[in-house]
Amino acid sequence: MCAGTQLSPALLLPDAEGNNTRIWQCLDCFAHVPETAQAGTSDHEGAIDQQVAFHEAFWSDCTAESMAALRGDLKRMVELMRAQFGAPAAEDLLVEIGSGRGGLLRALLDHGYRALGCEPSAQLVQLARTYFDLDESVLRHESGHALLDSLEAEGARPRVIILWHVLEHLVDPLQLLSRCARLLREDGGLILQLPLLHSAYVYPEHYFFVTPDTVPVLAERLGGLPCQAQVDAENKFITVCFGTAVSGGEDATRVGGLAASWRAAHARAEPIQTRDLALAHLQDAYQQAGRDLQAVRADLERLDAAHAEAASQLDHAARIDAINVRTIADLSDRLDQQAAHAAEVDGLRIEQARRDDEIGALREQLATLAAQRNDQADALQRQGVLLEGRNADVVHLESVVAEQQAAHTAKVDGLRVEQARRDDEIRGLQEQLAVLVAQLDEQVGALQRQGALIEERHTDVARLEGVVAEQRAQEASRQAELDGLRAALAQSQIVQTQVLVALDAARDAHRTTEAQHGNMALELSLARQLSAQKDEALKAQATLIDERWTAMQEMGREISMRDAALAEQVGESAWAWRLVEGGREREAGLRYRLADAEARVAELNERPWTRVLRACGVTPSRRLADLSAHARSRRFAERSHNRYWWHRVGCTDYVPLIYDFLSPDEWSVLEDWFDDTEKRYESTGEANVPPLSLLFGLISGNGLSRIVQCGHYVGYSTLLLSFLLRRMGVRNGLYSIDIDPEVTAYTKNWMRRAGLMPHTRLTIADSADPAQAVAAEAYLGGAPQLVFIDSSHQYAHTLRELDLWYGRLTRGGLIVLHDVSSYAASLDRSNDGGVQRAVNEWCARQGVAALSLNSFVDGGRAGDYPYLDGCGLSVIQKSE
Repeated sequence: MCAGTQLSPALLLPDAEGNNTRIWQCLDCFAHVPETAQAGTSDHEGAIDQQVAFHEAFWSDCTAESMAALRGDLKRMVELMRAQFGAPAAEDLLVEIGSGRGGLLRALLDHGYRALGCEPSAQLVQLARTYFDLDESVLRHESGHALLDSLEAEGARPRVIILWHVLEHLVDPLQLLSRCARLLREDGGLILQLPLLHSAYVYPEHYFFVTPDTVPVLAERLGGLPCQAQVDAENKFITVCFGTAVSGGEDATRVGGLAASWRAAHARAEPIQTRDLALAHLQDAYQQAGRDLQAVRADLERLDAAHAEAASQLDHAARIDAINVRTIADLSDRLDQQAAHAAEVDGLRIEQARRDDEIGALREQLATLAAQRNDQADALQRQGVLLEGRNADVVHLESVVAEQQAAHTAKVDGLRVEQARRDDEIRGLQEQLAVLVAQLDEQVGALQRQGALIEERHTDVARLEGVVAEQRAQEASRQAELDGLRAALAQSQIVQTQVLVALDAARDAHRTTEAQHGNMALELSLARQLSAQKDEALKAQATLIDERWTAMQEMGREISMRDAALAEQVGESAWAWRLVEGGREREAGLRYRLADAEARVAELNERPWTRVLRACGVTPSRRLADLSAHARSRRFAERSHNRYWWHRVGCTDYVPLIYDFLSPDEWSVLEDWFDDTEKRYESTGEANVPPLSLLFGLISGNGLSRIVQCGHYVGYSTLLLSFLLRRMGVRNGLYSIDIDPEVTAYTKNWMRRAGLMPHTRLTIADSADPAQAVAAEAYLGGAPQLVFIDSSHQYAHTLRELDLWYGRLTRGGLIVLHDVSSYAASLDRSNDGGVQRAVNEWCARQGVAALSLNSFVDGGRAGDYPYLDGCGLSVIQKSE
């Protein structure tokens, strides 16, 4: 800073990019000088060009919001420093050298001060003119020395000269300070702000860092001006006032206690946790070493004989410095290790909590499964009772046949020849039935083997729950009941073979075989759901049963053809015809009961115990799963809540694609979400089917993988978009923002239940905060391709969202806004026109076109227009 040549190594400190940088200390002015500033700083013009290029790049992304925030912050700062600036007066001139973007000049003018500034960067001057309306009479495009030359030529004497974060960028700051001090009025003052040494501030454009001990040196170089300094320990800044700008009229003696204040401020800090705090605690030692070196230089001037002793003291200080550097490095490594360990522990705790939740859910679902299996056993018992009733019907048919034969003996004699031929056919059928009985016996054996596999599966499940004994007892009881039912079925087959002497008996045998097939199909479905280990065997059996079912249908068709031929032959034999018709009616009734049983199996497939089996890796029969898939959201039409309005429109009696593409597990989660939110929230506010269908088409049809959502509330659209991204194989694809912590926590629980957290991040924040745009790009891995805005619905906030996210979109990216109709403008609690007004004014101001659907709608009913959603939708594409 002072162009001194006596530098001492002070620290080894990481710079802003994480590279270790040697820090030197000037023994004349006690300023810190980074090693990165040692090269190329002698060329004054080249240094100014370097600083201009750096600051133009640094402030290249300024927005209207950031400039407005800067203006507000600096207005508050001027109010706090009113004592240093003095009261506004027409004859007092305040000059700022290095005005940057013009924020401080604007704040001074807002408070009534007469102000003048300069800035060497044309780009920053243009920003000041655009956002702060600073013309050439207030802000000049020139260097600080050029401005001082102009003031000297005009004879102007400023009341205050301000250098706000300027000196650290200059090669010869003392020359500029001296000129400023000479130009001031006698009652004038200098106000400076500079950074203190900190890793975040160490980069090539900062040539030095002052210390509290530098302040009195500067005061002395400026002719003994009174001085005052204030340290901002949080932001690592120091503000220095010279001359009458010193608050309270304090003089240079005020700085005498500054080092003590500095020490006290750091003594109150927390225990050392970072490199920067460790350096702050070592600051006093370095200052004391500087004072010792000053004393040594004085002793060398008076006593040549003490030269050797002073040299040894310097060597000792260097060794202490090396020890301190090593100590700081070791401390930093330990802290990094502690941080990594803490992060690992937190991760383990989160994983443990998740597993505890899963185990609790499995326990509840296993209890439900036990109850369901008891219900199944009761149903099988009722089927046994039905079989006994059917056997009674067979006995009754025998008596009817005997009575008819006695009454029509004469007619039967005429048919004996035909009966003999049919007896041969019946014997053939009996042989086929015997084969079927043998095959059924084989199936029973296979089921017994499958029961053994089920018991092995239960042994594995017993490691998670202490219900092994109960499960085995239930399985044994159920197996006994099944054996009893099979015995009853076998007895029924024996009885049925006795009545095969008649044509109707053959048909009864056919129906009995159909009933057995239905029972076997139900048992096979239940067995398939109990264990994944028998999946291949069940597939083979299903194929075999299908073949047998086909063969039995062929047999049924043959019997029907024979019945028709027999009816033609007997003609007037009304009793035989009535038997045939009665058999057909009973056959139709059995088919209806079979269809009803399949429907009940499909309903059972959607119950909680079925989901438990899926979680264990067991895949239910595809046929059973398909039986209930057609219903899904169609049942919503029966609900009265307003959120289901789309399902009650006359043309929507179908499952929309946004629900149809979901797997059974995913639909189960969404259906449970509907039920739970309907109980918890009076108004859930989801966007509903029309806008989500449009979003699905844009995303899936174009492979979009970087999406931002402004406003997720209780999670309807977030769940659906995350399901879609998972189907597309996209991770880290959705960054969703909502300002409400409660609903965000609720949504996150459903996302975890559905296993969607690898695809989406939920954030609690203001969706118009510029920091969220930076965080979204970091998470998504690039600029957003689509932004869906459905948040506050307020005019002013929507303008801020459009300004922020349109600038962050990739070229060709899309912004989709919900609630843009005249009707939806009532959702703006500030009554300023809502989203519709914001979109219209913003597009007109930016010269951007928007596609707006139903923006003209101000009432009516759903379905009045081709686009069903009366809240409307707008799409804006970025073309530049």
